[in-house]
Amino acid sequence: MFGPNHYVPHLLTKRGEMTAVKNLSANARAKMTPIFSAHGKDPAGVVVKYWGVDRCFVTGGSTAEVAGFAAQCQALGVDAIPLLDPALIDPSIAALVSSGLGLRVSPGFNLASALSAASSLGLPQASLDLVVDFQGAPAALGATYASYLQTICGGIPSVGAWRTLTVLGTAFPTPLKGKSGTSFLLDRWCMRGWSSLTGLVRRPSFGDYTVVNPFGGPLPDPRMLNVAAKIKYATQTAWLIERGHGTKGKGFGQYKTLATSIVGSPHWVGVKHCWGCARLHQHTLPTSTSGSHETWVQVAVSHHLELTATQV
Repeated sequence: MFGPNHYVPHLLTKRGEMTAVKNLSANARAKMTPIFSAHGKDPAGVVVKYWGVDRCFVTGGSTAEVAGFAAQCQALGVDAIPLLDPALIDPSIAALVSSGLGLRVSPGFNLASALSAASSLGLPQASLDLVVDFQGAPAALGATYASYLQTICGGIPSVGAWRTLTVLGTAFPTPLKGKSGTSFLLDRWCMRGWSSLTGLVRRPSFGDYTVVNPFGGPLPDPRMLNVAAKIKYATQTAWLIERGHGTKGKGFGQYKTLATSIVGSPHWVGVKHCWGCARLHQHTLPTSTSGSHETWVQVAVSHHLELTATQV
């Protein structure tokens, strides 16, 4: 299905992230098989509207929820592969795995039990996609992440027999710390660790959670918060963070200043790099609006997806 030089981003079916998906370049899209995690109403309809019917993984919640999401996607013509924790496999998904099944496991998971669960559906290992999910790996792991990956991937039994092999995780911190009104860099050590893998029988493909860390617990209602203006801009080795102040006090006009700062920085790759960069630059113009919080999610995810697709 795909080899090691492939990108597997994890995305919620929210409008901000999915707008970035809709505006992918053809080159980036060709190097990508996304994981869509159900969020909100009609996630299958969202997938069709913003991604189309090409192959993707679908996940989110209980067995019934993943099965429902996959069934709705497949009914709409999407080549949707259910992605499940092996412990959630049961006969209810048997009709949904004619194109295969994704198994999402934590590092060190007993893969023999995963294969046993899949075989109960009549699925051979060659029809299974293995996703080793490090989730929000602790920052302390950064310096040793490459060797940790090397150990985990090197210890997978019958590693060549899986249809695909992906490592998924994020170095993006939660909560995002940093003083208001500052600019700083955050190390993308998950990408750096994956890039430095050598000598493996099978090199995994790379997956991440784009510019978020979804493992910090439930998010509060943003209407009750004074959310700070901020722009996240990926570089080859880090994320550039331009952080403003709370928008309830300082307003959304801050975003134009933050965008102008990025365009003037050595990390800026140009207006023609991607849809997100073009939109960022547009908001620096005197006649433009400042955009909303969602605008800057779209920009950040668009640029991150395009850049990462060129790195794998």
